[in-house]
Amino acid sequence: MKKISSLLLLSIIPLVLSACPTANVVTPSPSAYSYQSDSPSYYPSPSATPVATQAPIQKDLSSLRAGVLPDPSLVDSERKLAGMLVRLTKPIFPLKIGVLLYRNADILTESDRRKNFETFLEKIKQNSNVGQVIEISSNLIAPNSGLEEIRALGSRFQVASVLVINETYQFPQENNEAIVTPIDRITGTRTWESFANIEAYSIDILNGVMLFSTASGSKKSEKYNRNNSNIKNPDINLVRTVANTTWRSLENKVSDEISAYKKRLDENKVIPVSLDNKI
Repeated sequence: MKKISSLLLLSIIPLVLSACPTANVVTPSPSAYSYQSDSPSYYPSPSATPVATQAPIQKDLSSLRAGVLPDPSLVDSERKLAGMLVRLTKPIFPLKIGVLLYRNADILTESDRRKNFETFLEKIKQNSNVGQVIEISSNLIAPNSGLEEIRALGSRFQVASVLVINETYQFPQENNEAIVTPIDRITGTRTWESFANIEAYSIDILNGVMLFSTASGSKKSEKYNRNNSNIKNPDINLVRTVANTTWRSLENKVSDEISAYKKRLDENKVIPVSLDNKI
């Protein structure tokens, strides 16, 4: 009898358990966060389970230094930029410089252009920090060539750096704000002005960085009758005058820049940018 009762009890227990509803157990997501509108950062909700391996959240951007990326995920273009920033320049003095007259200025005659350029080269040669100056013909490089093509060309001349010069001249324009007298109206005389700007960039051949850059610009005005047959090429004469002034100013600036760069090297003041992130 007892044996029969035990068997009945064992058969009833599974039926009771199967009739009970299954309880759902919810595990809080470790990534559940709630945004606090009164704070610039995110805070974990009270139900969230802390995760020890979770990356710290940046709460304050004021701690980031200018020029340093907040994360190490650099693309190829950014790696190249970072490489340029940290490159050292150690040119050997006296310098061996190549000079490239980059763009042909159609307004100025070639004879005037050559005269100014040759005077410029002689001025640079007089600098005690320059040992040799080599003219690099623009015919050896394609129009609109970039820095890498210029570096490659300079390496063939075995120069430490290339000084690239770019000219811009404005054809004489009438100054409408200038006073026109009654005699001027009769004779057709007007005030004409021309502007010139010449830029110079020194490129280190080995590293591809700019050692220095400078520019010279000037404006000149003259009164004349453009149609007066007694004045030969009045517009060209004005362009020639402003070009001469601009070139003389540029040669002094470039010579000063070379000396100043040598001084900065001697005083260990030519320091590349230091990056916190490892490249």
